[in-house]
Amino acid sequence: MIYTPIHRFTNNTGSGFYAWPVISPYFGTGANTGIQYSGVTGIGLGVWWGYLVSQTTPGVYNFNGNTSLISGQGTITDLDNCLAQCQGLGKYFRLMLYLNGQSGSSAGNYIPNWILSNSSYGNADMGSSGISGNPPYGVSAGEGGGIVPNFLNANVMSALQNLIAALAAAYDNNPYFETFSIISTDTLGGYSGTTLGNGSAFCNAMQSLYAYCKSVFLHTNVQVENGFGGISQSNLTQWCFQNGVLVGCSDTAGNSSFQTNYQTLPIGSISSTSLTLTGNSWCTSGGNWTANNNSATLNVLFNDGETRSVNFTYGSNTATWTGALTGSPTTATCAFMPGLASQAIQTAFNLSVPGNNNWPSISPAPMTYSSLSMDIEPLDMTGAGAGSPYPTNFTPSDICVALNTQYNAGHAYWWMMGPGFGSDNGVSAADWASSVIPAIQANPIVNTAYPSVY
Repeated sequence: MIYTPIHRFTNNTGSGFYAWPVISPYFGTGANTGIQYSGVTGIGLGVWWGYLVSQTTPGVYNFNGNTSLISGQGTITDLDNCLAQCQGLGKYFRLMLYLNGQSGSSAGNYIPNWILSNSSYGNADMGSSGISGNPPYGVSAGEGGGIVPNFLNANVMSALQNLIAALAAAYDNNPYFETFSIISTDTLGGYSGTTLGNGSAFCNAMQSLYAYCKSVFLHTNVQVENGFGGISQSNLTQWCFQNGVLVGCSDTAGNSSFQTNYQTLPIGSISSTSLTLTGNSWCTSGGNWTANNNSATLNVLFNDGETRSVNFTYGSNTATWTGALTGSPTTATCAFMPGLASQAIQTAFNLSVPGNNNWPSISPAPMTYSSLSMDIEPLDMTGAGAGSPYPTNFTPSDICVALNTQYNAGHAYWWMMGPGFGSDNGVSAADWASSVIPAIQANPIVNTAYPSVY
């Protein structure tokens, strides 16, 4: 199994979060890819299922940009050429397979038309989503909007496994084909009211899919990307950690988020060595969270200027510290617990939603099995006001420190999505050269241990 802890770029010619397929002319070694720089040891490419297959004939695959296999689609993806360019530069390649898509006339761009038009793949299940223009077969309304394959249908899963087997047969023995990713897990569940749903049925199907990937990609990392929500999906994340499936997380915060105090605590009272909270939790941006079983220790700033490392425990309104306060503070703020927008990070850090007392816990902790794979999106660097989950922005250098010291990152994927630090479209080529590249070169990934579960 190839396991190469590295900084890599995830190239994207479109805007927004999703990695639109990159055609060959955009995949070269120019400034817009960043792959030519030292310290950047690979590149990622995102494609949808529908871009890799014939739209009319099951079992016919398109990995080399053969336009005769695809009709009516605007993007042709030449995986062979992309991998050859990486290999020529001595760089590694990450293939990201997107399975979610949009309904309507363009649905076949995402999920093959021969599924969408064939009753053997089961009736479409839109639940109470209200999605219109949906294809009649093979899909469910998606948790994140649009449509997803009906993973509960045996024929749909068989077709997907056949594609994955074909990709493994083509690339698993290439030493530069390092990672195969399923994207984007937090949007692959079914909408509320669908049979697929996003609970145990969905998670069981995903576990089966990841296990199949592991069985055919014998020399390639298998990775799942983005967060998981709820009890069942936390169980799925834990299963991934324990069974050699790398867990990927988005919403990467800088190291300063572990140190800076800007989250107001709901204080009930403060004594010299403890505080009580109103409600059942301490607060962070995006919601209320507490540590599960093991205490979470956060830096707390009291309004008289004193600071303490305070232990917060799940299910308790009382938090304690060592070293009595000398003043009489009445309010306090705490350091932001990073990355809580991603439930995969919540599981990795052994965090839980208050009230879910049956939220499972791993012993030993999840990250003793393998390191995290972190996505650094432009929004992590542009900060609040640009759709970021964080109330501030983080510099590339700050993020690099967190990758090594906080997240235990074995892989770091830096997304390239267009011009401008100040735009949710991302970071310009000039910004990469002046800010991101120097930070990457000065902060190589240090969590290089081979995962124990491999």
